[in-house]
Amino acid sequence: MGGAADTQAFARLIVLPGVAHRGGGDGPDSFNGLGAPLSWVEQGQAPSSLLTSKVVNGTVTATRPVYQYLLIAVDTTGGPVTEAASYTARLPPVRFDANVRWAASFSPGYEQVCG
Repeated sequence: MGGAADTQAFARLIVLPGVAHRGGGDGPDSFNGLGAPLSWVEQGQAPSSLLTSKVVNGTVTATRPVYQYLLIAVDTTGGPVTEAASYTARLPPVRFDANVRWAASFSPGYEQVCG
């Protein structure tokens, strides 16, 4: 799609660590999923992060920023791990390798589906 810079003109990937596919899990899973895209479309402000919260029994127990892929939230202040202000965006210590090395063979043609 023209490389990372061209793709970021219209797309962002923000991953929620510790969150199950339909919400829940150990990570902060509450966030305004409409606000960032709406600001992008209406004001041209592309999101680079979202503020997430963990809510237990109606009470916010933790907040954390999540950043656009490939950045991760790192506690750089030594502050409380439950407060978003303790985190800044950093590159992960080891880059993710998306080249999967299969341990077995598959039906003919399957490898073209999985790439």
